[in-house]
Amino acid sequence: MIDTMYITWELTKREYDAAVNALDLFLRSNSLSPIHKKKGSDNNALITYGLAKYGLKEIRLRNNKRYGYRAIEILLRPKLLVDEGNYNDVTHLHEFVIVRHRFNCILRNKIGLDAPDLFYWKVKRIDDAIDLKVDELLLSKYMFLFKKGNLLNYMCNSNALQYFDAENNVYIIGKNFRINWYDRYITQCSKQKKTKKQYNNLEELRGKFRLEIQTRDVRGYIKTKDHSVLSFLDIKRTQQRIMYFYDLIVGGGTYYTYDQGMEIINKVSCQIQRVALRKCYKLINQEGSIWRARMKYIEMQPDAKKAADWFSKRLNQIRNLEINPVALPSEWGISKLTNLREDILNYFKDYQETQSSIIVDD
Repeated sequence: MIDTMYITWELTKREYDAAVNALDLFLRSNSLSPIHKKKGSDNNALITYGLAKYGLKEIRLRNNKRYGYRAIEILLRPKLLVDEGNYNDVTHLHEFVIVRHRFNCILRNKIGLDAPDLFYWKVKRIDDAIDLKVDELLLSKYMFLFKKGNLLNYMCNSNALQYFDAENNVYIIGKNFRINWYDRYITQCSKQKKTKKQYNNLEELRGKFRLEIQTRDVRGYIKTKDHSVLSFLDIKRTQQRIMYFYDLIVGGGTYYTYDQGMEIINKVSCQIQRVALRKCYKLINQEGSIWRARMKYIEMQPDAKKAADWFSKRLNQIRNLEINPVALPSEWGISKLTNLREDILNYFKDYQETQSSIIVDD
C-alpha cells in the first residue's frame, strides 16, 4: 500500500555533528558512497545513496543555518527492508513490523546513530499505491478512457498534463500531488532499459495496474498535527487517498458505447431530466472527454457558476444510471467494459479481512 516515504527527524547541533561523524565513518568503513554536498537548490544538506539497496534510497543530513534547522531526512523504500531486491511490489501495512525492526537496527546498531524508533519519525511525503490485477490486453484501453474523465480545472494546464500523451500511463502533476496510474510491466521494462539496474521477476508484473498517489507534503491534506510514521499506517487512510482521485476523475458506472448509453438515458421517465442528460452525454462524446465538455459548456453560458453546477449535476445523474459518461469507441468492437472501481474496493476489503491491523510491539 506504500511505495516510498520521505521521513524526517529534527536534530540539535550536537546530535547533527554526531550524526555526520557516525554516518561518514560507517560509509567509509564499508566502502559505500560517501556523504557529500549536493549542488543546486539543496546545497544545505549532506547526502548519500550508499544504503539505497537496503531501502534507504537517500539519506540527507540537513543544516539550514539561516533558520537554525538541523535534521536527518530519509527517502525510504520500505519493501527493500522486507525483501531485498524487490523493486516490483508495494509494502503492505502488516510488513511494517519487519520494516521497523530492520530500519532501527541499521541506524542504531550498524551506523551507530542515536535515532528514534521508526514509528516516531515524521512523514513529509508519501506515495500510496496498490497493484490491481487487470486483463493485460485491456490496460491501455482503461488508461485511454481515464484520460477522458473529469479532470478539474487546476489539472487542465500544460504543466499538469505534460506527460498526458503517454500510452501506458495516466500522469497528472498537481501542486501538492502527482497521480500516476500505469502499466507496471511496461514501465519496469522501460526503466530496466534506461538504467543498469536489473529487476527480478518482471514477468510477474504482466497485467498489473499500479494506482499511485504521490503526496509531496502531507500537511496539505492531513488535518491532524500527528505526522508520525505510525499514524500513516492506516488502511482507511490509504483507501481514502486512492479512492478520492479515482472517484473524482473516473467515477462509477459501466462503460458502454455511445448508442447503448443513450438507450439507457432514453428510459429515464422524467422528460426534463432525460433531455438534459442526453444533452450532457452528447456534448461529452462530441468534445472527446468530460473535462473538455465541461469547459466548452461553461464557455457557452453567461453564468459560469450556474453552468458548472448544471454540468456537475447532470454528470452525477448519468453516473447514477450506472453509466460511465465516457463512451467506448465503436472501433474497439467492445460493447461493454466493467469499471475498475469495484475491483479497487475489493482489493482493500480482501486485505482488511486477512490483516485487520498491524501489530505494534512496544
